Amino acid sequence: MKTIAERAEAYRLPGVRVDGANVLEVYAAAKEAVDRARGGGGPSLVESVSLRWRGHAGHDPAKYVPKEMLEDYMQNKDPVKRFQELLVSEGVVDDAGVEVVQGRIEKEFQEGYEFAQSSPLPEPSDVTAGVFAEDGYWRREPSREGGLGG
Repeated sequence: MKTIAERAEAYRLPGVRVDGANVLEVYAAAKEAVDRARGGGGPSLVESVSLRWRGHAGHDPAKYVPKEMLEDYMQNKDPVKRFQELLVSEGVVDDAGVEVVQGRIEKEFQEGYEFAQSSPLPEPSDVTAGVFAEDGYWRREPSREGGLGG
């Protein structure tokens, strides 16, 4: 078997392999799968092929990825950069519009980062919260004192 998407056939469901660096291709495949599921057609398998820019974890330097391959991917297949270039070339947005969006993203990121840094650590007893749907986790509000609250 050459692709993961081909495995879908064994489960009698549709499988598709897409270029994970092509935002529109990923969107189209995901939309089709979601529409099918919402329409009662069951699950789909979408294999979105991409390349991690870093290892599996902080301690993993990803030396198994050839440096030239990674550099080429980062320069020529960055999905955000490619989509931005497409939107600019199609006249959907201009460079000033890109700067506005980038500024908004950076501001929201910074606010989220500051909120996270000033928030209390989770309670150790909450480590399994949300593992099972029946535990009510998704109906609770986070506590500003740490943990989930009541």
